[in-house]
Amino acid sequence: MVSTYNRADSLPRLVAALESQQGVHPFEAVIVDDCSTDRTREALRELAQRTRFPLRVLQTPVNSGPATGRNLGWRAARAPLIAFTDDDCQPDPAWLARLTAALEQADVVQGQTRVDPVELGGVGPFARVQAIEEWSGLFECCNIGYRREMLERIGGFDESFPRPFGEDVDLGWRAVEVGANLAWAPEVLVIHDVETSGNRVRDWVLWMKDIRRRVYAALMVKKHPGLRTQLHRRWFYKPHHPRTLAALVGLGIIATRPSGRLRWLAAGGLIAPWLHYRAVVDPRPARRRNYPVVLPLTFIGDAADVGVMLVGSIRFRTILL
Repeated sequence: MVSTYNRADSLPRLVAALESQQGVHPFEAVIVDDCSTDRTREALRELAQRTRFPLRVLQTPVNSGPATGRNLGWRAARAPLIAFTDDDCQPDPAWLARLTAALEQADVVQGQTRVDPVELGGVGPFARVQAIEEWSGLFECCNIGYRREMLERIGGFDESFPRPFGEDVDLGWRAVEVGANLAWAPEVLVIHDVETSGNRVRDWVLWMKDIRRRVYAALMVKKHPGLRTQLHRRWFYKPHHPRTLAALVGLGIIATRPSGRLRWLAAGGLIAPWLHYRAVVDPRPARRRNYPVVLPLTFIGDAADVGVMLVGSIRFRTILL
């Protein structure tokens, strides 16, 4: 089951991957067009006419986000096992067989998501990637399966998440809270696209825009306090966030009180952990000679990320930094 929006060019590859599934009983695919503005509708119509398996094409009444599209899709499906992936993914030929086999013993199964190493080459520091190589506890819908009875029990996706962020986490944690049997199945594999414009500056701008949707992270934590066990020290959404906050304080010291050796030492001590993290622990893929440009741009993005957490904390009245 796939909810798609404005990815007409990716759909033929996705459908080809579904046609290549091996060792699985007959299945149907449901793809829901969330009122795309590109050629998605025409592309789906053409694909449905020539696929070797039943492909049902549906459309949401209005563009309203993947939660609405996925609900429409799984409810229209007839099978007792529901497999979810995304329109920018390519399932492995054994994906569906292994996923359905794992669902015989579990209510929810999350598989492994890798990035195509060929696509990674030379994409620049700000291309967006999705890789899930161990249990994340976030129930990402790029590669996950649910028993239909579980989806019916918890009511499907919460459609109050209007943007593609958090709706899959919320669904999974509601399953946890009713006692669902969970399984991590690394042999259930999909390959995720690398999202890049081909221009590093444009990639950075798109990354900055993408950060805004993380405002719903605070809503996820408010609805599911147990989710804090998956976060960094329970109160930080990402490991770089406390380091970013410290660096912001350090820069504030320099800006307000630029003179004095002790102030510079204090500021340097606050900034250094972020520099170490982003240059050594979790660096952007860039050559070291480009760090004088990449690191400041990364810091702006990280600071914006923390700012979005603060906005979400205020909006949803729960602390998440």
